[in-house]
Amino acid sequence: MVLTENIRYHFGKCKKLYGSRRLSAELKSHGIRASHTTVAKYMHRIELRCKYYPKFRQTTDSKHNNAVADNLLDRNFKPAAPNMVWVSDIT
Repeated sequence: MVLTENIRYHFGKCKKLYGSRRLSAELKSHGIRASHTTVAKYMHRIELRCKYYPKFRQTTDSKHNNAVADNLLDRNFKPAAPNMVWVSDIT
């Protein structure tokens, strides 16, 4: 019962970001000995889950020095005759 209350207190104190490993290290620094597997079991039992923020990954590089294709169509979507403009879609 004491361990459960300590886990709840320190979990709330760390803004619900710590998982079982960091929470067990936090408890150890306050003199409470509990392995991370024990803390994980108690966290599962009292339904505590840490918030997960995935690492930011940059997907595009708009500041590159590579050649950029010319805009030949220039938003003229109605050509004068058939077979004047060919387009494709990569999706």
